[in-house]
This record gives sequence, structure tokens and C-alpha cells, in this order.
Amino acid sequence: MLHVTNGDSPVSAIEQVTGSRNVLAWRDILHEGPTPAGLRLEQLSDIRARFLADCGFGKYKELRRQFGERDKALLSADAVTLWFEHDLYDQLQLIQILSAIPKKRTLLICSDLYMGELDVEQMAKVQMLRSPVTESQFELARRAWVAFCAPDRQALDALVQEDTSALPFLGAALRRHLEEFPDERTGLGRNDSQILRAVEAGAKSFHEIFGATAQREEPRYMGDASLRFYIDRLTNCRKPLLTPGPIHLTDTGRKALAGELNYVALNGLDRWLGGVHLQRNPTA
Repeated sequence: MLHVTNGDSPVSAIEQVTGSRNVLAWRDILHEGPTPAGLRLEQLSDIRARFLADCGFGKYKELRRQFGERDKALLSADAVTLWFEHDLYDQLQLIQILSAIPKKRTLLICSDLYMGELDVEQMAKVQMLRSPVTESQFELARRAWVAFCAPDRQALDALVQEDTSALPFLGAALRRHLEEFPDERTGLGRNDSQILRAVEAGAKSFHEIFGATAQREEPRYMGDASLRFYIDRLTNCRKPLLTPGPIHLTDTGRKALAGELNYVALNGLDRWLGGVHLQRNPTA
């Protein structure tokens, strides 16, 4: 039995609860960067490794090696138990995995608890949630992954209006993803707005911003590395919205937050959200 979970934090507790050392951490921030349509798992892993390397999350060759080993372990396993949470980060990993594996003996544990924060006794209780993945769960995951990787958002907009209760946390997670598409008036996604509002309210350090933005998310899905990615984009652009440090709103940032200026019009856009490649040259 291969056990697959969302990252390194839950691995030790899962090993102790199951008595197995065959635990695989699925490390990828799929809510950012390209996931183009129509690719096999191994093909997408190459694109993801290059994106993560470009973002400074590691060296390409090492990331590609890790992804290759990860993919091989998943696809060759005779039986799999998936340990995932309710947030966007986890739900995207879950539908990617369910879309990639054949309909083998697969068990699912999906919890609204943050498993990386649980001790062994608590993890043992979470393990009791496991149940076989049903045909309807496989089908919904595959449809959701295709919609997430589509070159426009129409399929995803339609999917979140449907009954997604087969995977009870998926609908809310995908709706949260859609909130990252830039607002027509301000050009800001939800994370951008939350960061700017935290700074407007007095947060001046990364840790203060992290705490303030986390309070606005339930469930939480971003780690510190992801938040730095957003802050850097708001700081290192043609018309910065934030100063580099101590962190303050620029005049442009204040006006964008108020809807008086449009972030995308000022700075242009070259960003992937799933399979959608958002591109625009600055016009202001």
C-alpha cells in the first residue's frame, strides 16, 4: 500500500499510524503556474518542475528527478491510500492524482483538519475516515481536472454550479481558485487584495502580513513560500503597489485598492491560473 499526502508535515504521523514507510509527499502548488490541458502526468511534471525552479523553489534537475520518482511510485503502486485536506492546495492535488491513476484499489481520507498539525493519536482517528474511492468520485475528479486545465475558465465556472458532493470539499476549493482571476475594475485577485488590505491596516513585515491574510482564509491553503510569491509580484513590477521593506502601500497601491487604478492595465499580465494563460500588455 502506497500512502500519498499533501506534503512533508503529515508524513511522520502517517508512518507511525500505518506502520508503513511507504508514504509519498505530493509537493506542488498547483494553484499557481501552468497546468496546460491534455498532458500526461509525466509531461506535466516537466512543466511544473521548470515553473517551480523559475520561482526559486529549487533547482530544475533536482525537482524533475523528484517528480519523476513521485510519478513512478504513484503509477506503479498496486494499492493507494490518499490522505488529503479540504483546502484548495490539497483538493487540486487530489483531483490531479485521481485523474492520473487507473481505477485500482484506492482508499480516500479527506478531512477538514490540518493533518500536519495533528499528533499520532489524532491522526489515528483521521485514518478511520478512509473509504474506497467510488466511480462517481473518480469521474468528478477527472472532469474537474480537465476543467481546471482548460485554456479558458468557462468549464470551471459551469462545474462549480453543479452537484460536486461526491467530493464534498471540491466545490468550495474551486470557487476559491476562481477568485484569483483579476477583478475587472481593480485588476487584483483576492490574494492581492488581501495582502494590500493587510498592509493598509498596519501590517509592515512579512510575518504580520502572513498572519493577517491567513485570518481571512478558511480553509487556509497558502504557505509562506506562496505568500512571498504574491508579495514579490506586487513589489517587483513596472508600477509597484508595495515598497520592498519596511512594507508600505505605494500611492499606486492605495489607488488600485480603492479601484481608482487598474493593476493589470498599469503592469500588464503574464500569469497562469491552471490551464488559463492570462496575458496582457500594460496600457497605462
